Amino acid sequence: MAAISKSCDVYFYQLGQLLGPDSILKVAREMGFGGRSGIDLDNERHGSLLASVKSYVNSRGASTWGNGETLNLAIGQGAHTETLINMVSFYAALAGDGIKRAPHIVAGRPDVVTSDLKLSPEQLADLRGAMVDVVNQGTATGNLSGEAGLKQFQVAGKTGSAEVTGQKQLGWFIAFAPADNPKIVVGIAVEEGIHGALVAKYPVRAIVHFLTGKTVKADFNTLTEDLTRTVADSDTVVARPVKPPTVRRP
Repeated sequence: MAAISKSCDVYFYQLGQLLGPDSILKVAREMGFGGRSGIDLDNERHGSLLASVKSYVNSRGASTWGNGETLNLAIGQGAHTETLINMVSFYAALAGDGIKRAPHIVAGRPDVVTSDLKLSPEQLADLRGAMVDVVNQGTATGNLSGEAGLKQFQVAGKTGSAEVTGQKQLGWFIAFAPADNPKIVVGIAVEEGIHGALVAKYPVRAIVHFLTGKTVKADFNTLTEDLTRTVADSDTVVARPVKPPTVRRP
């Protein structure tokens, strides 16, 4: 599970080659990837996931499926897109009993099962443990080290980066807590946020507020620093966010 906590792409490249693209696509579809979450909002958009290697090759007029495409698919990139709400719904299933249910805004609606992850209790426990390690000793550790709320309960989560043509990477972070008895799942996707580790503190603060009622005051200067960071090989800086106007009360 260290490959999850350290986001080790090479491990998943090798695993993807062992499994093969069709097996990956089959299980991913069964788990609800590329689809809609089923939230009670009209016109929900869905992600995209290849129907099969054969259909993808035919649609491109190519003769073969490249090995590099399998490697991309193994880490969730390439010809694959997801919505944030569908991913949060997936993490809610990991945090719970392994059943993916449609989220809802209107209280009192009955649960609607959208997918069964078909993971054993032991497998779910291992995945949760790996996500605890992401926070404690993995990719999110450094950027969460100053978060006081983490001393009150254990948060589990996963950082991620999503690629969009013509832009810097999106930073993703989805987390749930308390890790041993989850009550809330929060996700964030920041355009050109470079990496989920840089934005992980914001879902964690939302979780702290929900579980304790305490609010961590937003520091606009720190937020600006987070969103203007660049990676070593980049000469592009993310645009400075616009500071919200001061609200004048009567």
